[in-house]
Amino acid sequence: MADEADFVDHYAVLQVDPLSDERALETAYHYFAKLYHPDNAGSADVEKFSQVIESYRILRSVDSRAAYDDEYDRRIGLPRKPALDGPASEFGMHTAAEDADIHEQIMLRLYRKRRASPLDPGIGGLQLQEAVGCSSAEMDFHLWYLKSKRMVEITEQGMMAITIEGVDYILATSREDRRQKLLELRPADSE
Repeated sequence: MADEADFVDHYAVLQVDPLSDERALETAYHYFAKLYHPDNAGSADVEKFSQVIESYRILRSVDSRAAYDDEYDRRIGLPRKPALDGPASEFGMHTAAEDADIHEQIMLRLYRKRRASPLDPGIGGLQLQEAVGCSSAEMDFHLWYLKSKRMVEITEQGMMAITIEGVDYILATSREDRRQKLLELRPADSE
């Protein structure tokens, strides 16, 4: 491969983990290709679009990815797959639970905003990030996930807003929360 200055971190371009599977690569590729596509008036970026296409081309092929991973490992160091038990998996589960809480906080904030102001439902990404207290990279992940699930969209003004699917999710989880609270308040049956 080329010298140090020409080395491209294709995993960083697609914002995926070097251990990610084909599905994660494909999902990231579709997201970023659509985001940076020249026809996307709100976020077109021809250079980034080209980088996304090139990164996906290299990483989707088993052979070219293996060759790239060898070079990546020499330059950066590939992470090793954690064992399926022990501290690594506990960390993974803890992180996943925290992510779910942050997703819910984001959704609730966006729901309240749309409910209060249906004609101006958007909240800025930085404002959301500060409200939930996460880093920029973490927020990118959370918004990527919620947009991929079609629960969040970007408005014409570049703001984040909840979608119909997102409202349906909030309503369903609110009903379930209410049902759980009623069950907890119900007196225990005496024997």
